[in-house]
Amino acid sequence: MKQSRGAGFSLVEVVVAVGVFVAGVVGVVGAIALLSITSKSARGTREAMTATRVGESASALLRTLSWADAQALMAENDPTPIYVTRAGDQIGLLDVVPLAEAFFELSLERNGNLSPENNDATAGFLALRLTLSWPVRQTEGTMVPLANRERLIFNMAVRR
Repeated sequence: MKQSRGAGFSLVEVVVAVGVFVAGVVGVVGAIALLSITSKSARGTREAMTATRVGESASALLRTLSWADAQALMAENDPTPIYVTRAGDQIGLLDVVPLAEAFFELSLERNGNLSPENNDATAGFLALRLTLSWPVRQTEGTMVPLANRERLIFNMAVRR
């Protein structure tokens, strides 16, 4: 008796075709995931480079302060934070940099371990700590708590 074969595919052919399709889909999904990770990494590197540039510029500016100006700045109990845009092209208080555009936050404090307040009369320098943190707010606009931000710290001194 002669067996006739239909025009369809055998089970083996279907299994092989499904396997090739699944391998292709997994490859494409993996490539998309890798692109996403690479994109986030590049953005993080760009933000860190901008933060370094902004922090170094602010440090250089603060080093030019006179002794009296540095002491007056540190006399404030609750210093006002300074904001910087993501590109680093605008810096200032909220009247200069709107909160919607603020990405970096600069804060300045006395380094009490190196410059205790009671030594100002005889000290030869005033040790300061400039902290730059980012991002100030998330994409949807909500504020990011300080504990969840990236930070870059610059230590500096103003000489008498």
